[in-house]
Amino acid sequence: MPDFASSFWFDAHLDLATFAVNGRRMDLPLDELTEATTGLWPPAGVTLPSLSAGRVKFALATIFTERDGDDAVG
Repeated sequence: MPDFASSFWFDAHLDLATFAVNGRRMDLPLDELTEATTGLWPPAGVTLPSLSAGRVKFALATIFTERDGDDAVG
């Protein structure tokens, strides 16, 4: 049986660019960001500190694009 407590994880789908364009503060702890999040993208489900706490060592960040970009806040 694998020892998951000492394992690390790989996340293959993070929309970091979309979050950044829309003002999501990925550097905040998850609980602080969830309290401060309003508007288009609530509630926050992941932040860089939460990834670290979850032992995610590697991630592939995706770039989500829209034809007209009407949903972008920034």
